[in-house]
Amino acid sequence: MKSASFGRNFYIVFIFLILININLIPQEEMPFSGEKASLWEMIKDAGIVGYVIIICSIVGIALSFDAISSLKLNKLAPPYVVQELDRLLENQEFDEAIQLCENNKSFLANVISSSLAKIGYGYDEMKRAMEEALDMESFKLIVKISYINLLGQITPLLGLLGTVTGMIASFRDMAVLNVITAKELAPGVYQALVTTAEGLIAAIPLLAIHFALKNKVEKLTLSISAIANTFLEKTKTFLEQE
Repeated sequence: MKSASFGRNFYIVFIFLILININLIPQEEMPFSGEKASLWEMIKDAGIVGYVIIICSIVGIALSFDAISSLKLNKLAPPYVVQELDRLLENQEFDEAIQLCENNKSFLANVISSSLAKIGYGYDEMKRAMEEALDMESFKLIVKISYINLLGQITPLLGLLGTVTGMIASFRDMAVLNVITAKELAPGVYQALVTTAEGLIAAIPLLAIHFALKNKVEKLTLSISAIANTFLEKTKTFLEQE
């Protein structure tokens, strides 16, 4: 798993470096040199704050790829686990079903395991345990994708910080220099605008991805809840016979 995660992150960084070498952002006139700025030059001109924004963006993209690849029904409720649970519960082989769930540790397996653990306490207790497990497993997924939202919230604030520091530099030059021209003020203003743009460029896709993933978690939770309820109904006959 670690090697696969490392491979994904490597490709993400590799793609990012390619985007730096081509001008993904339209080129703008450098206000203090008269030359067009490449994306890499704009990043360097943004200073430390700009680098921090880029790092946050890379981390956010890596987390997004990881979440997108893991938030799939066939991973949260593996088909072979569903089929085997269906067979075991149909035959009332509850101990074997619990053992299967403990060996699998998927979303569905954890929910069914929690429910079957209460089989001696009746149907209502099993259903309550199942609902609690569903809430817990859903919460784990929400926490996992919440870091994407956190980075999406932080990056525009970092851009604002770069804006403030750039304007401070411009006003400092105004206080020091006797004769103020646009050329002296331009570097600070330019840095302020670049960091603001970087913060927004990083934040917008991360916030959009988080919104989509949050909706996906809710849909997956509903799907797994339906599967779990179907399995729970299979225990009713056994409980009624007790």
